[in-house]
Amino acid sequence: MARKPQKSVGADVVCEFLEVAWHQILYLRDLYPASVFGRRRMYGVIVRMCMHPEVASYIARALETVRECMLRREVDAIVFAVTNAPERTVEQYVFEVVLSERQGQGEFEDAFLLELEALLRASLLRLTSYAGQLPSLDGDPSFRILISTRRDGCERLAVHSAAKVNPLNWVEAKRNEKVEPPSHLLPINSFVSERVKLQLFAQCSTAVTASSAPKDAASLDW
Repeated sequence: MARKPQKSVGADVVCEFLEVAWHQILYLRDLYPASVFGRRRMYGVIVRMCMHPEVASYIARALETVRECMLRREVDAIVFAVTNAPERTVEQYVFEVVLSERQGQGEFEDAFLLELEALLRASLLRLTSYAGQLPSLDGDPSFRILISTRRDGCERLAVHSAAKVNPLNWVEAKRNEKVEPPSHLLPINSFVSERVKLQLFAQCSTAVTASSAPKDAASLDW
């Protein structure tokens, strides 16, 4: 059986990482009770995945759209925003992803996938270390997912969503919407591999201190 084109496989791997990262943020930031999370091993570490069907479905359907946009090279960034009131974003985790245009043999070699898994593992560990040390959220926290794209991508997204069964209702974000000031920027991790580039950083309304900065992934005890 023929393997998937490399860009398609790259999008699948990135979306798998996004899914795990987003569920981990939900768990670490206490957006839902710990009792609704199950344990899963990913990239050689134990992570928590939300078992609530509506939450899991929302994330899965959002990732379908993210994957399609990545394959069309219409994604500038994917943002996981934590809110505690309407129109009030207190934290956001920004994932800037670029898939290579290289075609090569149209396949991902096993060696490359192992390398990419190690890079994503380091990104996940640094994200976990940072998010797990932030102060508790006030109010009734929730979350939403945003895709940063061009105007034509935004219009195409609306058309494609309308044509699907049980689609997510993507809404264009307000141009002046930002993280609640004062905002603080924290680079979490970045890497450039042969076929995938990733830059991950967070913005929050809480000052970043030495104790809340990410630790070296190798120093974490799992």
